[in-house]
Parts: sequence; C-alpha cells; structure tokens
Amino acid sequence: MQDLKKSKRRMNANQMTNAFLSNEEAMDKDICDDLSRGCNKSNNNCPKPCPKECEQHNPCKQSNSHSHDHDCHHDCHNHKCEPCQLETGMDCVKNPCSNDQCCSPLNLSRFNTANAVPFAIETNRVFDTMQFQIFQDASASDGSQLYFIYDVENVNGNIPTGGFVSVKIDEVCFDFSEIEITPGNVTLEGFTVHPVEPEETLCESTFESFVCGERNSFCCAQGRGTPSKFRERGLQVEVSDLVLTLRGHCGCTQVTISAIPAFMDSQGNLVQCSCVGFRFNTLAAPICIPSSGMGITLRQNYQTKLSVSCVSNANVQKNCVEGKANYTVNIPGGIDLILCVQEIVSILRGEQIVVLGSSTPITPRIVDTFSRVCDFTSCGEESTSNQNNNSHSGCGCGCNR
Repeated sequence: MQDLKKSKRRMNANQMTNAFLSNEEAMDKDICDDLSRGCNKSNNNCPKPCPKECEQHNPCKQSNSHSHDHDCHHDCHNHKCEPCQLETGMDCVKNPCSNDQCCSPLNLSRFNTANAVPFAIETNRVFDTMQFQIFQDASASDGSQLYFIYDVENVNGNIPTGGFVSVKIDEVCFDFSEIEITPGNVTLEGFTVHPVEPEETLCESTFESFVCGERNSFCCAQGRGTPSKFRERGLQVEVSDLVLTLRGHCGCTQVTISAIPAFMDSQGNLVQCSCVGFRFNTLAAPICIPSSGMGITLRQNYQTKLSVSCVSNANVQKNCVEGKANYTVNIPGGIDLILCVQEIVSILRGEQIVVLGSSTPITPRIVDTFSRVCDFTSCGEESTSNQNNNSHSGCGCGCNR
C-alpha cells in the first residue's frame, strides 16, 4: 500500500510531462523511474536513468531474451544522465531503547563563598572510625568441612577419549541468591552497648548500637576523647544457593564446569548443601569515645566479596556410553572458597552545626515519557517559526499540535 501511494504521488508530479509524450515514451520514462527508485546518492554503482537517446541504442531494449543479460551493458557515460533521486516520503525516528551499561550519579554545580548560604542543621558527626579487612574459609552449614560436586556443563570443541586431559581454569564465577550477615557480640571497654534491632529490609549490611556515654573531666578539659577498645565476637556470614562456574580451556576447546557445595554424610557420600557459612574470629582494635558523657551511636557497615585461592588445572576424562559423551571431573587441589569482608566501625556524635551551601536547589531529572516517543527537536529552529506562522512548510515531522 505504501508503494502504491508513492507511485501515485510520482504520477501526479509527472502528469504534465507524460501528457506531451507518446505511449512508448511514457512507458520508457516509467521504467527509468522504477530503476532509480531505490537509488542512493552516496552509491556510485547504483543504476541511473538515462535520457531517451541512450535508450534508443540500448541492446537490452531490442531483445526480450534473458540469456544475454550479462551482455546488456550499455555505455551512457557520454550523455548527461539524471542523478538518482532519494525517496523522501517516509518519516524515521530513533530507537528509544538505551544500551547504556552504566549510569552517572547526581552532579552538583560548583559554588563559592560569595554566593553560599549558611544552613543550620542537626546531624551526626564522625568522631572516630576504623576499618577491618578480613577473610575466612568456607565451611558447611553445620561447621563441617566443605566439599564440591563437579559436573561438566558444556564442552565447545573436541576432547580425546580414554584418559584424563588437563583443563586450565581461566575464571571462576559465583551465583547465589542471598548473603546474610549476622554481627557478633559487640562490646566497648568501659561503656554499655545497646544493639538496635534493624528493620525488616533486604540486603541489610548496616547495623547500629546505642552507647551510653560516661563523662571524663580530665579528657574533656583538654578537648580530647576517652580511649576504649572495640571487640566483636562471633561474626557470621551465610551464602545461600551458591553455585560456582569454572571456565577453562584445553587447547582450543572451551570447557565449562559447575561446582556445587556439599558436605560428607556418615556413609561417606557427598550431599549438596544449600547454605555455606563463614565464621570469623574475634575482631578487636582501640577506638576513641567522646568524653562529654553524651550518648553516641556505634555504626557497623559491612561489604562482602566471594573469592577463591589459586585453582589448579582440572582433570577431565571423556567416555562414550551408548553413543553419548560422559565426563568425569577431578580437581587435584580442590577449591578453597573464601569470603572477604570489609567492616567500617564508626563512632557518631549528634551535633548542631552550620554548613555553607548553594541557594540553588537540586534539579531532578525530568522523566518525560512523551519526549522519548515523540521527538520534535529534529524540526530545529525552522519549526519554531512554523509554529508561530501556523504552518508546516519545511518541517517534515509535524511540529504543530
């Protein structure tokens, strides 16, 4: 239907010209127009309509046989042929899908003290802070030794049949459903700590406790804090539904191996376990507490990351059973699963302070679903004048509503 509409527009444009041509001439002109219909100005190899004097000597016009199409090459370079005309009867829009894999945070405009405004606020000030960087080996949910059940998921290439071949492990990937952090028993030497129950939220990694302060006149007179010692006993982290994927190669053959955590039962059989645990030793370090005697907040923020120690080459054996390939996997050194934990412990003191800030408020991003689908910016400055004149001339996207 679209092609018929375009042909109709073309016929109306050429109606006055065809009226003065004979039937044969009108047919030849339509053929030339059809040849130039799909032309592109930037493609020099695309056929161009030739004038009448070229077509009269074209050997292709004198024969209806298709067996000599390869001989039908008429030289029209000695004549002034019209260039290919690009069809302009269609409207195009950019695909609104976004392929961005990253995003940018809020970028605040800079300001100086000349245009800054003071704001009085009540907030928590960090009085002292420290960071633990620790790691621990994995164990089964009951604390027993952790094993793995290996299985070959995919082999892209050929592996010799019979003996074991060595597969070099290139990378190890982790897939799990949840990481649950259970802080241990926290104490501050010389102070009383009251843990605050966290709200029922997912991905909880920040925990707070309220600490009753004690006034130290000697340190307070010097504007200094009271020394104390932070201890945390019994920190535990559990990872649910963990599956390891080992990707390696043997020559040009790509091999993918899955490793599922398991424990050994009383019969000596490996049983898959749905939870992997990490139990850490006591964490202890000195920390400074305000000496004013006011209550403070003890905040613990955790970040976790799964890792493994060096994994030796995997031995893979291929056997054919009833015409199907069957693989046996063995990792001589096993897999040492490790969880790295970064814990930031901060002492927060509530204060009323005055800060300098910009008087210009933060401008949020505008989520305009209309502009994502209907983009009128391609009309340019001409569209503005056309809107004022209530005209669509020169604007192919329909600027006026």
